[in-house]
Amino acid sequence: MMKTVRGEKWVGSRGKRVEDLSIAISAIPVGFTLTTLGAISIALFDRVNPGYRQQRTGRNNVPFNILKIKTMPHCKEDTPSGGNHDDPRASQMGRILRKLRIDELPQIANVIVGNMSMVGPRPLPESEFAIAREVLGEKEYSDWQTIRHLGRPGIVDPYSVDYFREGLPLTYRKQDFEITIPRRVELETQYMLETASLENDLQILAQAAMIVGSSALRPLISL
Repeated sequence: MMKTVRGEKWVGSRGKRVEDLSIAISAIPVGFTLTTLGAISIALFDRVNPGYRQQRTGRNNVPFNILKIKTMPHCKEDTPSGGNHDDPRASQMGRILRKLRIDELPQIANVIVGNMSMVGPRPLPESEFAIAREVLGEKEYSDWQTIRHLGRPGIVDPYSVDYFREGLPLTYRKQDFEITIPRRVELETQYMLETASLENDLQILAQAAMIVGSSALRPLISL
């Protein structure tokens, strides 16, 4: 019986890269269609260039440009958001795209070229890392950075799934980071060193799909 590869051995493995490419390439038709519709919606309603790219840090601290649809047209590019889909700074159309996670779909291209993974710690902006350094202290922050950069950052991460399941705060307010950052560190460390595997990745992706699906169906159910 083949032994399951887990934790640190999985996040940097060829098997995880095959998983990423298989899922990302399969998602191109739907992802491209939704990305195009989302970009057109932002261009029409917000009258801004819908394209957004920003430098983030990936595996082994190598920088790359993350791709997104712009949902907060009047904010500075490095503004912390925490991933909150109800962020009041997002435009009305932007909040819809964030709720359905359509703004993240351009990152399928990041996965295909090898900058990102389907599942892994989110590649946070430097402004959020600065807050994390204050909350954690230098030693714990340094250890966390070492662990999270063992593999590629992900489109879907264990913390976001846990947020929706447990009702944790996922906001841009600094006081909330004092709650969310330690929890993020705990879940990312557990994933990177212990629980990461093909089976766990597929489970996390399935949970994320169910969460997005329920968000899309909730307004229709309430009619």
